[in-house]
Amino acid sequence: DGTLTKLKIFELYAREWLPVFLSRESTPKDEVHLFDFFAGPGTDSKGELCIPLRLLRQLKVYQGLAGWSQVKISVHFFDANRSVIAALEAGMDQQHLRLPNVTLDIRPLKFEDAIQECATTLANQRAAKLLFIDQFGVDYVTPEVFRQLVSAPTCDFLFFLSSSTLHRFRDHPA
Repeated sequence: DGTLTKLKIFELYAREWLPVFLSRESTPKDEVHLFDFFAGPGTDSKGELCIPLRLLRQLKVYQGLAGWSQVKISVHFFDANRSVIAALEAGMDQQHLRLPNVTLDIRPLKFEDAIQECATTLANQRAAKLLFIDQFGVDYVTPEVFRQLVSAPTCDFLFFLSSSTLHRFRDHPA
């Protein structure tokens, strides 16, 4: 139940966030970038859609807005496991979530490499960014990475941790 609540919260957040940058012909930013650094296969063991597919589903809803063709939209889904990325891409095809005017950057990439490769995009003043990091990223969000995220202009990030993770690892520096 907690995981479903997390997924719904993120989806609702994305639903409200996207129109800010896609609803007008004169968009406030030239680019919109959406990130999930621990994307997973796109569905859980029960077939419930996870963050990447929910995010694309929200994008699909807004493809008719005035700013849709005025802004460059890029989606970045990373996971260290190559077979997980293959499953995610298959899920995107099954759900018909390859959208026009959306550049897909979906690769098997470790977080450290992905965040480094995305540093220029994160620092881009002309781009809006939305990042999702869940408890798989606890060990990777170092103080340096956290400073990078909070200093990135027009960058929102949602960092979800279960309360059991906080209790279990309360003495862990991350």
